[in-house]
Order: sequence, then structure tokens, then C-alpha cells
Amino acid sequence: MVKRGKKRVQWLKSKITDGPAITFREASSEYLMSFSIGTPAQSPVTAIMDTGSDLIWTQCKLCHPCINQSTPTFDPKKSHSYSKLKCPTNLCQALSPRLSICDDKNYCNYRYRYGDNSSTRGALATETFTFGGKVFPLIGFGCGLANLGNFNNCSGIVGLGRGALSLISQLNQPKFSYCLPTFGSGETGTLVVGCGATNPPGQLIIDFIMACQVSR
Repeated sequence: MVKRGKKRVQWLKSKITDGPAITFREASSEYLMSFSIGTPAQSPVTAIMDTGSDLIWTQCKLCHPCINQSTPTFDPKKSHSYSKLKCPTNLCQALSPRLSICDDKNYCNYRYRYGDNSSTRGALATETFTFGGKVFPLIGFGCGLANLGNFNNCSGIVGLGRGALSLISQLNQPKFSYCLPTFGSGETGTLVVGCGATNPPGQLIIDFIMACQVSR
């Protein structure tokens, strides 16, 4: 299986023609992605990949409480491209009403809770992200200022769902593919976004569909 994974990674890399090719690794049953945020780009952060959620967020300076993370904390005050979003914006409206809060200055704030009761709250903003050496401005993300739970020493989460706030949706590419390394193999995987995300012979294609909303 490891050999098959290596061959798929090599095949994917050989087909990349546009969009980012993002390398990730596994640790403690999670897949972790490293990237840089800000202008100038700050030290890379490491976040958990999550296909079950949409929001991209990272812990920010002046957080309280804060989660443990192994990389430097992103400091929005040191970035020229950091911009907090107002409540009427499309990205703010992409949050459901129970996940968004407008403050007294009409800035959009978010609150997210995951299935294990870990949570994050903070400001919704746009920033310049650097993935695989390619720069993408105006990516909407959460600047986490109150974070609780065990995030495997990572700075946050990269949502890969189908909503407007997910990384895939914001990069505005029609397709993506990824190769997951076997847990414990020590290998890295690759997430390819754009027309380079073609499927090698003999591999299964799974179509993603929008899930219906369930009222509670």
C-alpha cells in the first residue's frame, strides 16, 4: 500500500499544471497541512485537514484561552494584508446565524464547536495565504482568539467541505484530488487543486454531493 501511495503521489506531481500542490503529513490519526499566512508571510503554521467542516481558522496572538501549538502563533498586527470582515459580506453570511456574531462595530465574529466539544471563537477576516509556494490573496478565515480542546499541537483547522468558506471553494477551482499516506508510514501526501487534479488509471473516483440540511 505504501508503494502504491508513493506512485500515486509521483503521478499527481507530474500532472500539476495550475493551482497549488500542498504537501501534508499524518500524525496521531490526523492529516496535517502546513502553510504561511500574511504579508510578509509569517512562519508556517500547521493545521488539521477536515473534510467535515468548512471554516479555515488559525490561532492568533492575544488569544485567551489558547490551545497548545508547536508552531509560532500568527500575529495579524504584523501583516499588511489582514482585514476584518464586516457583517454584510458574503463570507460572513456564509456562516449560519448560530455560528456568527456581529459586534458593536458591525465586524463579523464566528464561533465553532466540533463533535469532541473542542471549540474556537474569534474574528472572521481575509488574508493572504501561501500554499506550496503559490500566493492566494483575500482568503476568508477565522482568527481564533478563544480556543479550547485538543488540536494535536496544531494551530487550527483547514475546512475542506463544500461550503463557501472552505479552502476548495475559496480557491475557486473546479476539482481537487489528494493522496492519503498510510498511518504510521512516515510518508507525506499531496493535495492538488485545479486541472492538475486528474485521476490516475485504476483509481476510484468518488463524487461529492451537497448534504441536505437537518433542522434541530
